Amino acid sequence: MTMRILLVSCLLVLGGCTQIPPMDFAPADVLPTGTKIDAGMKDISIAFGKKDERLGNIEVGFGGNQYEASFKSSFEDALQEALIKSAVFNDMADRRVFLVAKVLKLETPTMGINFDTDFVVRYQLLDTSTGKLVFTRDINTQGSVPGDYAFLGAARWTEARNVAVRENIMMFIDSLAEYKQ
Repeated sequence: MTMRILLVSCLLVLGGCTQIPPMDFAPADVLPTGTKIDAGMKDISIAFGKKDERLGNIEVGFGGNQYEASFKSSFEDALQEALIKSAVFNDMADRRVFLVAKVLKLETPTMGINFDTDFVVRYQLLDTSTGKLVFTRDINTQGSVPGDYAFLGAARWTEARNVAVRENIMMFIDSLAEYKQ
């Protein structure tokens, strides 16, 4: 019994030293791109794929999807910030586009060392004056953190997701170089 109490105490002390990182999806190293799209960004919408569109499970919150609204809001804010920093859209243009980012897969194991996370998003740009789809790209990224990132599994779980989303946003911005006007 004393050994159990000692073990639990040690785990609590070690776990208490680790902070669970917040959802931080915004890539830090976004620079203005050489590409400039002759359209302004009107709005961004974040959605989850319907069952027939999904490429896997969509697991938003730890052990369930109760955090759907905060995930969508954090993802939208990070995407908007990165697009502004990249200066890829021309806010002075007459044409406007609407961005739909549809999550098709978000899977993180509930247990593990690295918490390898798979994240797939379909990005679509729609011309707001015609409703025509002008660009679409599916971006698939994986996020992972080393076992020594943090003792607490929840911290590694959260950071692996942060890594996957940040990389996904960066790859989307890079893919906009292929946009044909």
